[in-house]
Amino acid sequence: MIEVIKAGAALYDALGQEAELREHRARAVAGHVDTGFVERSIREAIAQVEDNIRALENQMEDLERNEKTLDNKIEKNKQELERQEKRLSTLQSVRPAYVDEYERLQRLHERGPEGGP
Repeated sequence: MIEVIKAGAALYDALGQEAELREHRARAVAGHVDTGFVERSIREAIAQVEDNIRALENQMEDLERNEKTLDNKIEKNKQELERQEKRLSTLQSVRPAYVDEYERLQRLHERGPEGGP
């Protein structure tokens, strides 16, 4: 008999919680997400990330090519600068033929018209 009373009390308590439990069940059923939709969304996100990775890899390859091109241009310009500096040095060290004549005439001019020593 005590068992019947305990079972009756448990049933009464369970029926008292039914309204709250019904609400939880309704939310759980309404909140059920379509797994197919979730899988498609995840696949789309993965595909988008893979596209971004490919785009970044292409950009890196382009940057590496540009870097090599710029390095080559810099090296060519350095070599050209060295050649031009050597040429300038050579031209500065060469004494033009007319300079000797110019200096001779300048000395004559400084002596004056009297034709001194």
